[in-house]
Parts: sequence; structure tokens; C-alpha cells
Amino acid sequence: MRHGSTPYLLSALPGLPGLGEAAPIDAPGLMAVVRATSAAPLVAAVLLGDDLLLHQSVVAGRELPELPNAVLEEPQVRGEAPLPPALACDRPDAFRVAADCPWANWFRHLDALAREHGSAFLAAWCGWEVALRNQLVQLRAEGLGLDGDALMVAADLASTRQEDRSLVDDAVSRVQHADDPQAQQRALDAVRIEWLDRNAPRFAFTDDEVVAYAVRLSLVLRWAAVAAATTVDG
Repeated sequence: MRHGSTPYLLSALPGLPGLGEAAPIDAPGLMAVVRATSAAPLVAAVLLGDDLLLHQSVVAGRELPELPNAVLEEPQVRGEAPLPPALACDRPDAFRVAADCPWANWFRHLDALAREHGSAFLAAWCGWEVALRNQLVQLRAEGLGLDGDALMVAADLASTRQEDRSLVDDAVSRVQHADDPQAQQRALDAVRIEWLDRNAPRFAFTDDEVVAYAVRLSLVLRWAAVAAATTVDG
């Protein structure tokens, strides 16, 4: 995963602030910077998750803070064109919730790319996210009297590392004590930042550092958009 151009790429990327502060670059801007590098398919796979969330929100008629799509085309975001093969669902009926199908495909796409490119960080992040999201599914299912196991997504990819499991438990505890949905999301993303601080590679000058940058940028962009929307509403 070491490449000669990666140190120059990393030095060209602006530093990222904390959650809620203005982002120095957006997702399409990051894709433009990495497009001709070996990190491009890995970064695109990370940002595809944000585009999928945007797509599902637009199709469902929900509002999200305005974020530009970086990987999906505009018609795909609006549901006017098929999703790319990495997300396309041949058997949505195999899921209790049809909208879970592309998320399962996204996680498997991340895992496959991590194996193909030898990206230890991408594989670890994928496992962490699967573990975290499925534990949240269990929590919400219990509250609704549903079978949480039947609602798991890509459960076989979930991290089994004790450190990750402890952070997942911490995240669930924070969600349970948060006052409202925005506070819950803030608590979750704060734990995601903690995971990154523990697991993102540093000064190895590999593509994995660029991937970790993309993951962190995704969180920064989310909360920069929330902060901007709050300022406008206020």
C-alpha cells in the first residue's frame, strides 16, 4: 500500500478541524485531488456511503443538511437512474427492510476492496462500522419489541476485536443518555472520532492514511453542514 506519490498527496491535503467547524475541502474536492492516484477507488468507496445516505433520504422525501454528492451521479441520487453495480440489489426481498440491501452491498464492497488492495485500515473500519450499526439496530429493535437478529446487515463482517466491542458498548451507552436525535448522532460521531484517533495510520505514507482522511472528512462535513444549517435557521 506504499506508493511514491502518497507523501506528496498527503502533504497537499488540508488539515481537518473538529466536528462542527468549517471543512477546508468538500467530498468532490477530495475526489478531484485523489482521482489519478492509487487511493482513488478506496476513497470513492468510503464516500459512496455518504452518497447512498443522501440517495435514500432524497427518495424517502426526508431532508438532510446539504452535502454535494461525490461518487453517485445526480440522477442516481434522485432515484431516476439505477445505482451502480456495487450497490445494486438483485434480491431486496431477502431483507426485512428493503433499504438495507444496498447498505449490505456497500459493506461487502468495502470489504472486497480492502482485500483486493491490501488495505488493513479499510477492512478494520468496515468491521467497526458493521459492529456499531448492528448493535444500534439491536438497541432500537428491543425498544420496538422486534427481533434484532433478523435486522442485522452484513453481520459476518462485524469486528470481533475487544477494543472495538468496548467502543461499541460506549457508543450505545452515550446514545441511551442523549436527549434528542441530534445529540444521539453527535455522540455516535464523537465515538467514531475516538475510533479513528486509535486506529488511523500516521506517518506511514500509505494509501491507508488517505482513506482514514476520507473517513474523518466525512464526519467533519456532516457536522459542518449541521452547524451551517443551524446558523441559517437561527
